[in-house]
Amino acid sequence: MDAKQIISESLAYIENNLTRKITMEDIANSVGYSKFYFSRIFKTEMNISVMEYVKQRKIICASQAILKGKKILDVAIEYGWESHGGFIKAFKSYYGFSPSLLYVMNLELNHLGGSNMGGYNFYEKTEEHMTKEQLYALLVQEMKRNQYEFDLDEV
Repeated sequence: MDAKQIISESLAYIENNLTRKITMEDIANSVGYSKFYFSRIFKTEMNISVMEYVKQRKIICASQAILKGKKILDVAIEYGWESHGGFIKAFKSYYGFSPSLLYVMNLELNHLGGSNMGGYNFYEKTEEHMTKEQLYALLVQEMKRNQYEFDLDEV
C-alpha cells in the first residue's frame, strides 16, 4: 500500500470514529502498520501529527454541532472530552474564542431575526474572556435594548 492510500484509509477511519476515543494505535492498526511507522508517514504526508489532526477534526465537528443548536457540554462529551473545561480550552486554542460565543451567535442568528446583523452591536461589545453567564446577560440586555420580543425561558 502506498502512502496516499494509507493516509486515505486512516482519514476515513478517523472520520468514522470521531465520537469515540481514538488512539494512535487504533488508527495505525486500521491500516495495518505499527504506530511508529504510521505516525511518520502521516506527519510526512499531512504536515501535522496524527493526534493533533484528530483533535482538530473533533473541534471542527463539535463547532458544527454547536451551530446546529446542541449544548456545549453535550457536544464536549459526545466528542470525547473528559471535562467541560478541557473542551473550552481546546476550542479557544483552536478558534481564539469561547464556544459559548459561538452558541450565543447561533442563538441570535437563528432565533432572533436571521442573518441581517445591520446596526446590531452585540459582537463589538464582547470580550474574549467573558463567561457564558456574562455573554447571556449581554445578549438579554441587547435584546431588550433593541426591543426584541422574546421569552427568557426559551433564550
